[in-house]
Amino acid sequence: MNTVFVKIGKSNTNSKYRKMLSTDGDIYPKMEELIEEKLPYNPGAALEDCAWFVIKEASKQPFAIEFMKEAYDTLDFDSLDKREIEQIDFICVKNGKNFYFQKVSKARLVSKRSLVCLGEEFEFQTGRKEIVINDAPDAIYCPDKDELYFRKLESVVSIFRGINDLYREATQSEVENFMNDEFIKLCGDYSAAKVKTANRKRIALVKDSLTTLDEPERQQMIAYIEDYCPQLKRDKDSFEIGSEEELKWLLYGVQEKFYTTAIGKERRLANSTIKMEA
Repeated sequence: MNTVFVKIGKSNTNSKYRKMLSTDGDIYPKMEELIEEKLPYNPGAALEDCAWFVIKEASKQPFAIEFMKEAYDTLDFDSLDKREIEQIDFICVKNGKNFYFQKVSKARLVSKRSLVCLGEEFEFQTGRKEIVINDAPDAIYCPDKDELYFRKLESVVSIFRGINDLYREATQSEVENFMNDEFIKLCGDYSAAKVKTANRKRIALVKDSLTTLDEPERQQMIAYIEDYCPQLKRDKDSFEIGSEEELKWLLYGVQEKFYTTAIGKERRLANSTIKMEA
């Protein structure tokens, strides 16, 4: 049995959730059919088709919503009023103990004029509103393991508010502190104030890296970046950074994303990385 709940964006009552329907039909494939491999969340990773990111102890995270809390009871939900359908933010399908989530964007909530097949008869309908169900949900929560699974962070940020802090942008203060490190020499009119979103996210990932390096490690890192990024001009132990592009390559170096293949000796940039167990 599948029970479908919905989150209402605007509600005149204290309750923001509604019960939509129950059905014996499977709305999504079972969790074991969808998830063949799970990996700890890593913003630098590109997943295989049947792999999902996992966050453990999800109910203890700041972004946890009511369905993930043990004391939360879905039995007393009011039924969804047809007039509320355009206010739906996301659906939550309870199948057994697991919860499947899908955000409802304007592209997934459609109003149509349709010729509909109803059993052996056909009917013309106008203004029929539909929620299009994806082949797979945006997220799955397993209470028994207290694990949250998802594939794309951007698909779940509107469901789990604050989950994007896992891959947040560096604050202006953090950007300034990073750019003030002695191994960076700003050139022209480029400054911390001009650093854009993509590089701010990269800085958030590596902002503490430089402070943990001892002097031999720092020199090793400088040599590594100089080797793979000859386009970056060096002034003693500093790299001259005068654009977003130059900062991007410097940050790739700090993240150690460059490597050389063992056999072909081909120099590469790892656009996606997954940390291996020791």
